[in-house]
Amino acid sequence: MALKLGAMLAMTLMMASVKALDGGVPAGQIVFYRSAVTLLPLLVWVLWQGQADALCAPQRLRRHLGRGLSGSASMFMIFVTLACLPLSEAVLLGYAAPLITVLLSRLMLGEAVPAHRWWAALLGAAGTAVALAPSLRPAAGTGDVLPSAGIDWRVGLGVGAGLAGALFAAISTVQIRALAGREPATAIVFHYTLTTLLIGLLSLPAGWVMPDGRQLLLLVAAGISSGLAQWLLALSLRRADASLLAPLDYSTLVWSMGLSALVFGQPPGPAVWAGAVLIAAAAFSAWWGGRRPVPSP
Repeated sequence: MALKLGAMLAMTLMMASVKALDGGVPAGQIVFYRSAVTLLPLLVWVLWQGQADALCAPQRLRRHLGRGLSGSASMFMIFVTLACLPLSEAVLLGYAAPLITVLLSRLMLGEAVPAHRWWAALLGAAGTAVALAPSLRPAAGTGDVLPSAGIDWRVGLGVGAGLAGALFAAISTVQIRALAGREPATAIVFHYTLTTLLIGLLSLPAGWVMPDGRQLLLLVAAGISSGLAQWLLALSLRRADASLLAPLDYSTLVWSMGLSALVFGQPPGPAVWAGAVLIAAAAFSAWWGGRRPVPSP
């Protein structure tokens, strides 16, 4: 569980780096840089450890490709959400993923999902709804709104992209779990990074920009933190069920609230704090219930 918490902290740092770009770099270019920065040190590490054979002869290539595609789609959606919403709210939308992960881990992997994991995921989803409620209230006035709901179009786009990103993230997590028993963590991270790099490169005709010094530093930071997050996530899923670890995704709320206040000058409001209490309860419930052995189905 400590590995999953570390992965969530690293993922939040990646999102903060992308948020700091403030839409100045296209999403596809961010995906490419993030993957390129991760790939080089990964290759050096693999060669040093003598694990090149595991990369060249994966046992489940279709699973690697599916994980890469779903992870890439999730990344694109997250970057759109970050361009439309504050960091803490973008992170909150990702909390739909644990509930979807619990469901998919049962349907796709046949994992035994005890009642406490369902309750933890549902409690976390409830906390997310409470925290997001003020942002989803109909907008006042006649500005840029969605006519059918009275919601600012950027908020609507950000929410839609965030929910889509959560779905793809859940699919990706389940695919990692399916791979973890047969492939080393280095192979999982390598093939995912290579797939996202190629997909990001395909966005070149859509228009890239020449990053300045600050933007380049943020792109490198996003790549390093994202690579670390993927590594820790793969290691954690080798040691525990996806449905057990899923509620720990909610720990990113703590990191995002702090960064929103200290870095972006957007301190969380009362609704976010109330949602955070429910989310913390969800994470504790998952941990406490995980202390007991789960019978096989």
